Amino acid sequence: MKVRELLKKIDTNAIWKEVVKNNLEYFIEITGESEPFPEGPPEGFIKALNEMRTIEPLPSQDGNLWRVVIIKYLDEYCHREDEERYDVDLIKNNEDMRYACDFINWAEFVGYEVCETSIKWYGEVACAAEIYWEITFWGGTNDDVIAKSASLEKMSNKSRARSKAGKLFKAYEKMIRKIKGVPRKWVDERTEEEIMAQEKKSEEYDKINRELYLRFLDEEIGAENVVEAEYDW
Repeated sequence: MKVRELLKKIDTNAIWKEVVKNNLEYFIEITGESEPFPEGPPEGFIKALNEMRTIEPLPSQDGNLWRVVIIKYLDEYCHREDEERYDVDLIKNNEDMRYACDFINWAEFVGYEVCETSIKWYGEVACAAEIYWEITFWGGTNDDVIAKSASLEKMSNKSRARSKAGKLFKAYEKMIRKIKGVPRKWVDERTEEEIMAQEKKSEEYDKINRELYLRFLDEEIGAENVVEAEYDW
């Protein structure tokens, strides 16, 4: 099933309720209410969802077969108490590498296939909700996302030309903060012991998540068909 077909199939209120449920702690934090949005989905949510449902799909621009992966991972930085969160990524052909959906053109994205294994593991409603949540991160319309993508690319090229080795990450961080409106300074107030404990937990979660992803690939395309991606960085 393609992304647009899935979003059209699931009721708007059902998708909204799932979005709120899976991000409840986040919504409570930003609204200050124990039951955020009791009146139902806001206008911006409905507008964005309707655009995804009606936009004319474009064929893949690079000729590759792209699939949308929705999978639930352990994440020690997650705002949920159970430290579980959904990840929405792309896989290309039968490669084992996952690609981010940031700044993707909605018209191309809605034409991609949703992994059958994701729907089987988590259900259509959860998959639809997480897809919506993922691709609206940078804006509530496709034009917003495309504009911010162009802005980031322009700043990225500028920073790459000016940055020397070891300074590229700082330049990238500055770009993201400028686009998202994040405060300039962030202070890590953790103790050294807390940092070490966090790193150990991260390693444990990475191992569990990797095993889960390999099981996912085995079920989706068959372990014998998985191709190791050629990393070019």
